[in-house]
Amino acid sequence: LGDVYKRQLHGCRGIRSRYVLWDSKRQSQRILASESACRPEWKLASLDIDKAFLQGLTYKGLAEATGETERLVCFTLPPGSAAILRTLLGFEHFDESRHCLRCIKPGTGTNDAPRAFSIELRGVNEGKCHMVSSQVDPELCFRHNQGSLLAILSKHVDDLKITGTSATIQH
Repeated sequence: LGDVYKRQLHGCRGIRSRYVLWDSKRQSQRILASESACRPEWKLASLDIDKAFLQGLTYKGLAEATGETERLVCFTLPPGSAAILRTLLGFEHFDESRHCLRCIKPGTGTNDAPRAFSIELRGVNEGKCHMVSSQVDPELCFRHNQGSLLAILSKHVDDLKITGTSATIQH
């Protein structure tokens, strides 16, 4: 992600961001940047979640969350890898000519990975972070306390942009 910083320009508080705005989310990005610029005590932070798709729901959890049938995804190992797998407890008799491995989580490259991660992230945002999704854009979230706006979060897959006080962002 690009550099994000606030600055004072001719007595007016402004925001400068070298950040790619997502076309469908441009209005949400403007709201987030505008609120950050209008509140001197607020900070603006961008982050990318490492290995995000591996932190998403399992196929079983995805099926429970969506009401869909649980997907069965299996894969074979590249040549020569079975010898390494046989060194692990429970895989001593693994035969790559007869067996395959079952994938329990959608990983990078699968169609379900972004959705499984998004559902997991929504659960964290709503539960632990006490944020509420916008009715217009579900990827734009707000945190309020007794009617006061504390923070705004914008999500795009595993790229997050958040604004609020330092204490709120740390929470």
